[in-house]
Amino acid sequence: MSLLVKQASESDAAIMSKICCLGWKRSYRGMLSDSLLNDLPEDYWTKDFRHLLKNRLVEAFLILKNSVPAGCIIYSVAREKKFKGYGEIIALYIHPDFYRRRYGEILITRAMNRLHELKMKHAYVWVLKKNKGARKFYKRMGFSCNGDEMDCPVSSREIVTDIRYVHKKKYTPINIQELLKEIENNKKRG
Repeated sequence: MSLLVKQASESDAAIMSKICCLGWKRSYRGMLSDSLLNDLPEDYWTKDFRHLLKNRLVEAFLILKNSVPAGCIIYSVAREKKFKGYGEIIALYIHPDFYRRRYGEILITRAMNRLHELKMKHAYVWVLKKNKGARKFYKRMGFSCNGDEMDCPVSSREIVTDIRYVHKKKYTPINIQELLKEIENNKKRG
């Protein structure tokens, strides 16, 4: 099969940073300043990702298409005490060359399966309030906005508002191999 989801390790930190950077530049155009996005280096998060993965503060998956990294997801148990028993999706980005192929669905499914294995009953994710595409995606994945908002500084001159989306439905793990086959078969037919 040409699609593979693999557990990421600290050695994947640079490619994950690159995917996140390219995802920001594509997804947040018009929501963040052009100067911030244009000046964002591909290695911006490499050191942080390496530290987080090495010290097992987070877990992550990469999706590869024909051995080429196409997207990543970073998740952990909830970092906020009031959400004890929840998992947290920290970041989910797809390389712009691989948009609209359901890779985000594959990654969120794999992360939700893993959070289920870790006995997390629910999960949440912070989403840029202006990012209508991401909000629609998470809603389709079973998350709903709970009304929580948080102002996040993204630079010394820019603050954005994030909103929390929560998955509270009973989660039933999905067979990731069957999902991969379904996506591949639909692509061949379409």
